[in-house]
This record gives sequence, C-alpha cells and structure tokens, in this order.
Amino acid sequence: MREHEEGLTGQIRALLILGACDRAGIGQVSTRLFHSIAYFSNALAPVWDLPALTPDLLKSHGGPYYPQLQRDLDRLVGRGLANVRDIGYSANDDGHWRIDATFRFDPQRGGPVLEACLDFPDERDSYELILEIALATSSLDIDDVNPTFDRDASFDDSTLSFGSLLLVGEGNRSARAARRFGDLSQARPSKAEEIQLYVRHMHRLSRGA
Repeated sequence: MREHEEGLTGQIRALLILGACDRAGIGQVSTRLFHSIAYFSNALAPVWDLPALTPDLLKSHGGPYYPQLQRDLDRLVGRGLANVRDIGYSANDDGHWRIDATFRFDPQRGGPVLEACLDFPDERDSYELILEIALATSSLDIDDVNPTFDRDASFDDSTLSFGSLLLVGEGNRSARAARRFGDLSQARPSKAEEIQLYVRHMHRLSRGA
C-alpha cells in the first residue's frame, strides 16, 4: 500500500511539472529540463516555505536526475496523460545510462487530472512554486537553460565532487542565495520575485558577468 501511495505521489509531482511547463509556454520538455525543474522545486522549496519532497540526491554529470521520478513520468505516458517523442539513451561521464526524450503535457487527458490535483492545498502550493520556476526558465533562450542551471549555488559547489550526496533541504545554498536578494533589497521582493532574481543571477554567472 505504501509503495502504491508513493508511486501516485511521484506521478502527481511529474504531472505538476509538465502542467506548469505547459502553462509557462514550454511545450516540449526535455528529460534534462524536467529533472532540473524537479531539482529546483526541492532546492528552492524553503523560499516558498515548503519542505523539499526529495531533499537529497547524488551529484552526477549531466545535471540532476531522479530515477524514481523518471519512472513516474514514464507511467504518465503509459496512462496517456503525457506524450513522448525523440526517445534515445546516452551515457554520462559516470558510465550510467539515462533516457533522453522530449515530453509534452496532454491538456485534453491530463488537464482534468491536474485540476483535480490542484483542489488539494499541498499540491496547489507545490504547483505554484513549480510554475514560478517554469516561468523563470521560459524567459531564457533554449541554449542558455543548461549553462544557467549549472551555476546553481548547491549543484555548482566545488567542495562536492561528482558522486557525493547533495543535500537540498532547509537551509541549502540555493535557497540562501535566493533569499539574499530580499535581504539586499530596500523593498522586500515577493517569493516569486526572489526565484526570478535567482534565475537571472545564475544566467549572469553563466555568461561570465
């Protein structure tokens, strides 16, 4: 029963990510982008006064990757709530294989399910956080997304080698960096603005500014 409930929770989370991306105008969601947004929904959860659903993961080449969440995303495709194309596989520098594909939210089938999920306060709160991350992402050129996210304060921590356990729970470096913009501003920015400012900051770092 517990395993079944955890599976449903993961599928709901995957649906929230795809639905938020679709609303933000990101119609085609690559595997890496999907997992990057999942990662930031954990790392920036404290900014939104939410707990990180997955507070730790292994730092790996090629960006964040959650194997169980990938399986949950695959189940959404099997249920017809999302579509997939351009399926392939690639090996990262660690020698581990990952699926490479492009996913798209199916509003006709997935829309009613998403709306039902948003009737629950916890899911709505998570969705609003994910939506802000997706909106910030949509402001970037497609070629800038991965270099920008690579400059995240937690993932880019040079003291953590690849293969190390990356902790993104309460008090993590990413959330502290995002909150710092509020501390430096005369007019306190909203939580959504702190996320937007943090993404812009990472983008400037990726450009060497």
